[in-house]
Formats: sequence, structure tokens, C-alpha cells
Amino acid sequence: MMKKKVMSEQRTVNREKISFVFFGTPQLAVTVLDELEAASLVPSLVVTMPDEKKGRGLALTPPPVKTWVESRDITLLQPEQLHSNILENVGMSWDAFVVVAYGK
Repeated sequence: MMKKKVMSEQRTVNREKISFVFFGTPQLAVTVLDELEAASLVPSLVVTMPDEKKGRGLALTPPPVKTWVESRDITLLQPEQLHSNILENVGMSWDAFVVVAYGK
């Protein structure tokens, strides 16, 4: 029993040090972001698709992930095209990338 407790404490400590980028667009990605946040894992940067024109009036509508990010202090990128060098200009380094339903 003691070993399990120690391992659990180590995981908690490591979570605070993880710096990661989250790529996602639809509501499914928001569900994953909610679960990550509940586990104290919040991305340093979120990348999602640009706002799209929708509906009869063709109003610009943000993707669900953008709406989620706007209520938090997280940097957001909405590139028109996703290139391998898209993250170079941000000036940060990350431990991991999480991709959940990025795109349309």
C-alpha cells in the first residue's frame, strides 16, 4: 500500500511540470480539455481552427475549443494553415503535444 501512495504523489508532482500544446476543434476536444483540467493538466498553448462563417447570415462562429480557451488564461493560435513551423514563433518549448479531433 505504501508504494502506491508514493507513486501517486510522484505523478501529482510531475503533472505540475508538464508543458504541453493541445490541438483540437470540436466539442469532443472540449470534453477532453475539461478532463485534463480536472486532473490539473492545463495546456500552455491551444491550437484550433479559425472561426468559420455559419448559418443564414454567415456570421463568424468560433470553434468550441476557442470558446473554452477564452474563459481561461491560455494562449490561443488559430492558423489558417497548419505547418510544421507554426510553433516556432511562440518562443516556448513543450514536453508533449496532445491532438484530439483537430480540423473540421
